[in-house]
Order: sequence, then structure tokens, then C-alpha cells
Amino acid sequence: MNTKVNEGKHWISVKEQAPKIGESVLVCMDTKHIGIDRYIAKDGFVCFGWYENSVTHWMPLPAPPTQGESHE
Repeated sequence: MNTKVNEGKHWISVKEQAPKIGESVLVCMDTKHIGIDRYIAKDGFVCFGWYENSVTHWMPLPAPPTQGESHE
């Protein structure tokens, strides 16, 4: 298993910092559900056209795999 997937990344409280406007990020809601949402400024996060008002933390998405990268 590749342990470098989230190397250097950690959960960030939405009270401490917001993602860049328009950025898609990994989110954790107050229900502990984890998903991918897009941040749209002061309105908060949107997923599939629905506003998410229960996001408590977020984290940048990992970079996509590079050509020739092993799947191990």
C-alpha cells in the first residue's frame, strides 16, 4: 500500500482556513461522512448542486497518478 497518498496533508478546520474559491477538496461533515465538494466562497461547499452546511474540516485532494506510476 502506498503510504505517501496524504503525506504532508492534514484535516483543516473550516473555522481556521477556507480552501481557494472554486477548489475541489476532500471534506468531513459533522456526521463524520467524508466526500468531495467544491468550495464556492462565503456560501460554503457544494456537492452535486446541493449546498453542504455541515462541513467541519477539509483537506486538499491528492495529486493524480503520474504516467508509469506503480499501483502497488
